[in-house]
Amino acid sequence: MTVMEEKKSKNLMINIATFIVNKRNAFVVLFAIACIYSALSISKVSVIDDLTDYLSDSTETRQGLDIQDEEFITYGSAKVLITNISYENARKAAESLEEIDGISDVLFYDYIDEDDLYEDETLSDYYKDASALLNVSFDEAEETELSQKAMQKMRKQLSDYQVYFYTTVDKDDAADLQEDMKVIMVLMVIIILGVLLFTSGTYMEILIFAVTFLVAILLNMGTNYWFGSISFISNAVAAVLQLALSLDYAIIFFHRFMEEHEKYDVMEAVIVALSKAIPEISSSSLTTVSGMVALMLMQFGIGPDLGLVLTKAILFSLLTVFLLMPALIIMSAKAITRTAHRNFVPSIRGWGRLVVRTRFLVLPVFFAVMAAAIILSSRCEYIYDTNSIISARMNEYMTSKLRIQSSFELPNPMAIIIPEGSYQNEAKIMSELEQIEELDDITGLANIEVGMTKTISSSMN
Repeated sequence: MTVMEEKKSKNLMINIATFIVNKRNAFVVLFAIACIYSALSISKVSVIDDLTDYLSDSTETRQGLDIQDEEFITYGSAKVLITNISYENARKAAESLEEIDGISDVLFYDYIDEDDLYEDETLSDYYKDASALLNVSFDEAEETELSQKAMQKMRKQLSDYQVYFYTTVDKDDAADLQEDMKVIMVLMVIIILGVLLFTSGTYMEILIFAVTFLVAILLNMGTNYWFGSISFISNAVAAVLQLALSLDYAIIFFHRFMEEHEKYDVMEAVIVALSKAIPEISSSSLTTVSGMVALMLMQFGIGPDLGLVLTKAILFSLLTVFLLMPALIIMSAKAITRTAHRNFVPSIRGWGRLVVRTRFLVLPVFFAVMAAAIILSSRCEYIYDTNSIISARMNEYMTSKLRIQSSFELPNPMAIIIPEGSYQNEAKIMSELEQIEELDDITGLANIEVGMTKTISSSMN
């Protein structure tokens, strides 16, 4: 860039910054109107709770689910573990549950007909170590009102026992994630406030940052309505990620202002600081936006959904920093001066000298650590089922799953959809699947016994 081009660029930025500062009151009014609009629009945002809705139409899972929904009814089910209970009381509990409207069947050993028991099932499959396992089937699909009410009645009826409910009938991943994100947001705000109090030059800047990003978050949440619908994941994590990804924009601009304020009055300092901050912050945000664009290239629809919401979040953060924050700084000029305090950040010159002196040692150590990380990354195991992740803080679903697995064998079922019309072909497929050692049991129309030696797929005269 030539000297003339550099001067023109500086003049352009100065002109833009001057326009923003001169029209600051108009921008404040515009942001106020936008905040009212967003606040009214938040309740209109449609949130999708089922992640399978984001599967590509070309995937086998999506195609199988579509056929399953069209051709079959998937009834709700639940495994109920009652601990510290006698066998007789467990039988009585099974009988009482079957009387609930909406529950079609309760399987428990010696309470059900022998024909309903799977092959080789024994008492230990249902009752062991003073714990009883009840398999509950519902009359309707799990999302229906009847199933939901039946689940509530079942919980109430067994409230006197120590019970673990392993079911997706009333499992609400969206609500669980929202509760987790509330805790994360509170912790994040506490940490950020602590860091800002320690590193700030004036206490008023913390309030300016808070107003700036509350406005940015509100605008992003309200304008999600433009997309028609978003996933419950994007709805829950967007505010936290927006704060984490773009907080430094406000810090860069304000610290620029404090530097320029040592040479100029408030108005001129804001103009000069903004003219320098716009290109710096904009170029910095491009790396973040490029990461969001990469998410949009995912075939799994949750990637484009999250990428669009977060890209919009970053753009609103930039707009509030560039257009609203200058007005906030000018309006708070006196308070900024009154709340100034000494710098609490200790000098790190010693650390800088150490880094320079050990520069020849640090480089080989870095490459050695990087090589080890590459090797170890290839050995990392992955879990492809979100309902199997063991964490320090688990929901009821995972707690119940682990507790049941500690006493009983918990099956891992899979549904395979095949074309109808030929029991012989179905029987052939099932015969091939039976050769897989990892499969315990295969059930289909073609292997249902008719009489002692015949099945539906057997040839008969």
